Amino acid sequence: MTPALTREEAARLIVEGAGVGLVLLDSRLRVRAWNAWIARASGLGTRAVVGRPIAEVAPAFFEGHEPDLEEVAGTGGYRFLSALLHSELLPLREPDGSYLVHDVLLSPVEGRGPRRWVLLTVRSVAEHVRAYRDLERLFTQVAEGKRVWESTFDAVGELVWVVDPAGTVLRANRAVARKIGRGFPEIVHRPCGEVFGRADCQACLSGLPDGESRLVGCPCLGPEYRFSVYPVGDGNRVCVAVDLSPIRRAWAQAARAEKTFSLVRLVAGAAHELNNPLSAIAGAAEVALLHCEDPGLRRKLEIVNEQAHRAAEILRRLQEFARLRSGGKVPVDLAGVCTRVLSGLTVPEGVRVVRDCPPGGLPRVRGQADRLESLLAALLDNALRAVGERGEVRIHGRHDPEADQVEVRVEDTGPGFPHEVLPHVFDPFFTTREVGQGAGLGLSECQGIVADHGGTIEAANRPEGGARVTVRLPVSGSGPGDLIPLVGTHDRILAGLPTSH
Repeated sequence: MTPALTREEAARLIVEGAGVGLVLLDSRLRVRAWNAWIARASGLGTRAVVGRPIAEVAPAFFEGHEPDLEEVAGTGGYRFLSALLHSELLPLREPDGSYLVHDVLLSPVEGRGPRRWVLLTVRSVAEHVRAYRDLERLFTQVAEGKRVWESTFDAVGELVWVVDPAGTVLRANRAVARKIGRGFPEIVHRPCGEVFGRADCQACLSGLPDGESRLVGCPCLGPEYRFSVYPVGDGNRVCVAVDLSPIRRAWAQAARAEKTFSLVRLVAGAAHELNNPLSAIAGAAEVALLHCEDPGLRRKLEIVNEQAHRAAEILRRLQEFARLRSGGKVPVDLAGVCTRVLSGLTVPEGVRVVRDCPPGGLPRVRGQADRLESLLAALLDNALRAVGERGEVRIHGRHDPEADQVEVRVEDTGPGFPHEVLPHVFDPFFTTREVGQGAGLGLSECQGIVADHGGTIEAANRPEGGARVTVRLPVSGSGPGDLIPLVGTHDRILAGLPTSH
């Protein structure tokens, strides 16, 4: 039969078997008990510490928490010291040798005399700290994922918004805000119909099966949008609207370019065959002029000769327009090109020509100086013709560091482009001048020159009146034209199509 344990022995067994560290201090703060857990974690055996003041056993802990110890010993009460580092009590270690993070509870124990004994309960909180740190890392990852998702959501160019089962907008991206011209507070948590200016949007939302993309005529956005709805759980739906007008414009531009290319190829082929007859006509007219003495007949022969030479010049320009250009490109100073072109202009007395370029000049572009001179000369000639005898022509140059392009604008105070003419100004053979005043190749040739240099050209009307033609060319060494040169009429037409009017 197992002998009964005394109360003291039972207490000792409980203390030694506890899964926490227990340190008992008497009223004078001397160590009276030091259990196995604290002995194992500190590396100090019970005999080495019992009877010694805690100030000697754990001087750092005593210095930092002497007031707490004195208060518990003197007046009672409890003190909880949270998440102490190893150096604040003892160099306690985990079984794997790593330093142990712990907390300490100071509890009063009734003793003899006015002062109480103090029980220190030391508990490892390493698992709690690790769990907290894991949770903190998880929160950080979730926050970063949310930030990336929101940035991606806002960066999408299509209109994207989320609605609940009742049709209330829960979230919308920046494209939606730009489209309807409202801020997010006026969009979020409002009915979809109110946001897009329609009484009831349920017809659009319920008229398309979830997850199916189909071109529908959404009354809120118009027929130019492809409208799709996708389920995302809890009855919520993601609505996506894609503007198809840029694609349709690109298709129309490509079709127009293809027709233009076919026309140019046909005429350029015919030009070669027409050169010989025109040369014969001009030669015959010149020979006849040498022997003709009739003034009336001479005048007619002169007209025949002039028109034959004019037709030959038009054919030469057609062949030039359709010919592959493979000349070498070198860094060109556009400011110097502009200076040379302006010095050769004949400007009417009532016309003011203004040059506006940055004081430090412009970065060099990679190209052919003679063709760039022809480009600027043609644009300035058009502007001077537009203003007539009185007005202003301005040529403005600047460097766009973000696009790494040089931009040149030629503006005038003339009547501008008629609205119906603007989409066709770069078409070959299209001209608004009177018969005999132009073949309609000027801006088409300009477009070809710009495209050969890897740039773009656009024509528009100025809000204050007059026309504006904008040419953008890549800085030397930065543009696609330096790497893969565009060749041929078809490539030049496609590359040089204006993106907007």
